[in-house]
Amino acid sequence: MAMTPHDPLHSFGREFRRHPYLIVFAIILVGLGLWAIVPFPTRTIKHVIVRAAKIVQARDIGRLQPLFAKEFECPLTGDRETTIERLSEAFRELYSLAIKIKRIKIQHEGDRATANVDFYITWSLKRGEAAKVPIRGLSGEPSLANPLERLQLGLVKEADGYWRFSSAKFLSPAPSAKAAASL
Repeated sequence: MAMTPHDPLHSFGREFRRHPYLIVFAIILVGLGLWAIVPFPTRTIKHVIVRAAKIVQARDIGRLQPLFAKEFECPLTGDRETTIERLSEAFRELYSLAIKIKRIKIQHEGDRATANVDFYITWSLKRGEAAKVPIRGLSGEPSLANPLERLQLGLVKEADGYWRFSSAKFLSPAPSAKAAASL
C-alpha cells in the first residue's frame, strides 16, 4: 500500500466546501489578529491618554514629562516647562488624586489629533501632618458638587513615532441632567 503525500491546501479547501461558516470564522480570526497587532492611531492615542491619567494619579512628574511635545501650550499653565513646573508644585501639595475617565472622543488627521476627554476627578490636599482636605468625590453621576470635567487635548505624532500632548484646554463642565432640568 503506497502512501500519498498529504496536501494541506487540498484538505482546507475540502473542509471549507463542507462547512462554509468556517470561512466567516477564519475572516473574523484574521481581523481580530490584525486588530490586536496593528496599532490604529485612535487606539494608540487613547492608550497615551489613559497612561497619562494613571501617571497623573501617581503624581510622577518624571514619567509625565516625556508625554509633552516640545511645543506644548496650555492657556491655564503656559508652555511645556512652565506646565511641568506648576504640576510639580501641585503634586507636592496633594495627598491623593483619582481620575475616572468617562469618555474619550478622538479626531485625527495625519500626525495631528484632537481628543475630548470627559472625566471625574477627586483629590485631597495635605494640611499639616495627618490632616487631609477632600475635594469632590468620584460618583457615577455628574452633579453641581461633582461635575463631569471636560478637557480638550491636542496631540502630535513626533519624528520618533510617539504621540505627545501639544496642547491642553479645559472646557466648561458638562451640565448634569439634574442641574439642566432645574434651569
